[in-house]
Amino acid sequence: MARSKRMFSCDVVDTDKFLDMPVSARCLYYDLGMRADDDGFISPKKVLRLTGASDDDLRVLIARDFVIPFESGVIVIKDWKLNNYLRKDRYFPTKYTEEKSKLSLLENGSYAIGEVMDTVGVPHGIPLGAPRREEKRKEKESIDRPENTDTSMNTSIDTTHNPKPITNNTEILMDKKNIVNTVEILSREDTILELSKVLDLNQDIVREEVEKMIDWLKAKGKRYKDYKAFARNWLRRVKIEKKDSDTNIKFFNKEL
Repeated sequence: MARSKRMFSCDVVDTDKFLDMPVSARCLYYDLGMRADDDGFISPKKVLRLTGASDDDLRVLIARDFVIPFESGVIVIKDWKLNNYLRKDRYFPTKYTEEKSKLSLLENGSYAIGEVMDTVGVPHGIPLGAPRREEKRKEKESIDRPENTDTSMNTSIDTTHNPKPITNNTEILMDKKNIVNTVEILSREDTILELSKVLDLNQDIVREEVEKMIDWLKAKGKRYKDYKAFARNWLRRVKIEKKDSDTNIKFFNKEL
């Protein structure tokens, strides 16, 4: 397969996190990126031999979360989708299908080991965000469009047998939006139970992390459209960091 051209995003290689690494570790990152397959997977042993890089350089990349190791000895470049965008007709799927099945694609385009948030593959066609905007537009049109009325009929309504007030659809949507768009929803027990079930985490861990989230949000003055989505992403990172820590120990017990 042709892999003569690769790209590197400045959003990755111009960060302090990347530039703080030793020059040898940075060079190894570029060499791995040039030789990885179209999904970002590569066995690092050959690259280490070809370039003269050391195991310590690879350990730095793993510790700084630029590559994700697997027990098989294979690694994947975490920000591969940020660096490279391949057309569908030029894409060759990786042969490391078992390792790929363990990955998910985060909202920022990075790989992670954990619950799937998005489809891992080559992006093509219209971005996933477009249909959501279309749905919102249609929803707004359906709310704003006046109901059909027949002027030939008497439009007066007898409410004597309908004591319950009729709630406008817009009011329902606004009430729902107000509930979702408040940080207090995170501390509710039903929210903690929901997050615990979705992410398969102990409720005590979720409750402890929720307290950290609320403190962080208030300290930073951050606001989000959907605080539950923010909480799920936060907890995924917690879960992934634990899994990565366990994987790193197993990875370095194998002989490179």
